[in-house]
Amino acid sequence: MDSRVKAYQILPRILRLSLCVMVCIFIVASLSGEARARTAAHVLVLHSYHYGYTWTDSLTEGIYSTFADKAPLDNIVVEYMNTKRHPTELIFPHLRVLYADIYRNTHFDLIITTDDNALEFILRYRDELFPKTPVVFCGINNLDNARLRKSKNITGVAEKIEIESTLNLIKQLQPDVTTVAVIAGMSESGRINLKLFREAIQHVDELSALDLSELPVDEIQAQLNKLDSTSVVLNLGLSRSTDGHIFTVDQGINLITQATNRPIYTAWDFAMKPGVVGGNLVSGKHQGAAAANLAIMILNGESADHIPFQESPNANIFDYIELQRYNIPLNRLPSSYILLNAPTPFFTIDRSTGIILIIVSLCIIAVSLLLHYNIKTRRIAAQAMSSTEERFKQLADAAWEAIIIQDEGIIHQVNNQFYPMFGYSLAESKKIDSVEMLIAPESRREFRRHLREDDTTPFDVLAMRKEGSTFPVEMRIKQMDFHGIKAGVLVVRDITERKLIEVKLAEINKTLENLVFERTKTLDQKASELEIANRKLLELDELKSSFMSTVSHDIRTPLTSIIGFTKLISKEFKSSFVGLVEEDSRLAKKRDRIITNLAIIEEEGERLKRLINDFLDLTRIESGSAEWHDQKIDIARLIQQATAVVSGLMPKGAAARIHMEIHEDLPVLHADPDRIMQVLTNLLGNAAKFTPPDKSIIIDVSTHNNAVEIRVTDEGPGIPAKDLVNIFDKFYQVGRGETTPETPKGTGLGLAICKQIIEHYKGHIHAESVLGKGSTFTFSLPV
Repeated sequence: MDSRVKAYQILPRILRLSLCVMVCIFIVASLSGEARARTAAHVLVLHSYHYGYTWTDSLTEGIYSTFADKAPLDNIVVEYMNTKRHPTELIFPHLRVLYADIYRNTHFDLIITTDDNALEFILRYRDELFPKTPVVFCGINNLDNARLRKSKNITGVAEKIEIESTLNLIKQLQPDVTTVAVIAGMSESGRINLKLFREAIQHVDELSALDLSELPVDEIQAQLNKLDSTSVVLNLGLSRSTDGHIFTVDQGINLITQATNRPIYTAWDFAMKPGVVGGNLVSGKHQGAAAANLAIMILNGESADHIPFQESPNANIFDYIELQRYNIPLNRLPSSYILLNAPTPFFTIDRSTGIILIIVSLCIIAVSLLLHYNIKTRRIAAQAMSSTEERFKQLADAAWEAIIIQDEGIIHQVNNQFYPMFGYSLAESKKIDSVEMLIAPESRREFRRHLREDDTTPFDVLAMRKEGSTFPVEMRIKQMDFHGIKAGVLVVRDITERKLIEVKLAEINKTLENLVFERTKTLDQKASELEIANRKLLELDELKSSFMSTVSHDIRTPLTSIIGFTKLISKEFKSSFVGLVEEDSRLAKKRDRIITNLAIIEEEGERLKRLINDFLDLTRIESGSAEWHDQKIDIARLIQQATAVVSGLMPKGAAARIHMEIHEDLPVLHADPDRIMQVLTNLLGNAAKFTPPDKSIIIDVSTHNNAVEIRVTDEGPGIPAKDLVNIFDKFYQVGRGETTPETPKGTGLGLAICKQIIEHYKGHIHAESVLGKGSTFTFSLPV
């Protein structure tokens, strides 16, 4: 069999390879389901609440699982705003400054917000922090279409609890029920849910409401314990009690399940805990998945303004165990539902496995059909193309490249692609004297070298058309037997477009290199300027500390004289002149005013002296020049000494208000006793100043996590939440209000000094307070 027969044998291999490629494409397309977003996309997920909050975690699961299945991303940044624990009016300005700083040089392709607070933050600050960045929201309770549409490039998924649907389900599952005891937390979202409930129950016949939401927790449990067999409970989220206490989802549900044996229904899938029957539920995972699907559409080129807002993807979800517990038959369930904790059938196939089995079966059938068709086609082709010459010609003419068979420069045969590539007609091609006429003069030496070598490695040369123009080609040469002649087969591919692209890429690379060089140069210059500025700031800080220390020392000397002479004048005046003016009322008034003024000078002088001493202490600690005389100390004894010192400064009899609760077997600490005494007297002094005469101060000492923990608790007016954030800052004093009594002014440095001392020993100090009930200052020192 000659070489033309061998050439024909390539056809089955090409067909088999094409079949494999088609099968692979079919499988990948079936599994992917839709176009994938760019893996290099940079996405910010902004959560309203904190990590570990069940609802937020379920949203995150839906977002991540959807991206993992449909459009894996390399760059997802997640931020938690923590607004469950901090008011938005307090934390929003801080987050605005923080995000502006850390994302100054970051560009996001898309932002996903969860729940109302994150969306409100983006609506306020997107133009400043993330201009023109598309936004996808989810978990929105109060969807204000008109307001949102004023902001361009935004879409998302609403969160709407279907309370009326759940009430109808209650009547369907338990026809004998007449009363629904509803519980909602005293948060903003809880009040919204309670309003929705009151509207919904008006549309459901034969059901009355028992609203327990505004009762204290113990009263709620008492009322739940009294429910009879015609009552059920609807839990709309016991997240916050009437006294402001915040509960987790599990804590809220446990408070309800422990108080009643009646069926409990809810509105969210994350509240499906033991003891809860179910309902028409909002699913955090479904919400996150829907938002991620919208994000993928936008990342693939769709405009957010062209995507309408999505309805809440709710589902009927029930717990099989609870249905059995309350004798609710399954035939009362709606037509579409999800059943949790149901008995596992003997034989099950999950959805993904079933899809894979179907795909594999279809692939096997398709491959079998294609193989049968291929065999039949090959048999027909073998019978029809008995001529070796014809088989070769059909194969060669089907190629994308030009194919030339030549021997010692003489062209024997070409395929159809040769004519348009080189500009010759069939008749003109027969007049070509040598194959070198097709090669540009400057490339002929290179062509001859490859022609002599038996090497199939591709090489680039310049080819020449009939009219004399040149163009780049990629050429391969293969030696073969052609009708008994050892001929060379030339395969020629036009690479004009590839060369143009290479030139453009080279230009782009050069431009990028120049940009990188300029940017690097600019960054180096900025870094140098910042280093110089930092050195100057350090020098100014040292100069400031030195200046303030010197000034404080210089002020203390005359201040001591002023205080001393004031005391001396007051003493002399009282002893020498007070008795001389008893009979003259006008002089008596002046006498009293002089005595009062001298007392004020003495008091303010002492206060200024304390301020200077505190400032010097703080300056020495911050600069590292303070002296620390560490030794073994008995913390219980030190607390007793501090209590005695503070008691001596309090009115007579007030010392009994200080109660100590010191645990036994306290470890010995290694620290400077004077510094620890300074912390204790400062905290006790503050507690004494702000605690009314009929209230108590409690000192509690215990060990915890290899540290001694000391808690000073008072029953004073408390500290507002806005002041707790800055309470340990220098010169910061809590403003007086209706709940804050008039107390002696401090220096504003005591707590700052306490913080520096505790942190010097690797400890921690913090404050907690409830307005109207008192404050607790806690510090710990490692053993």
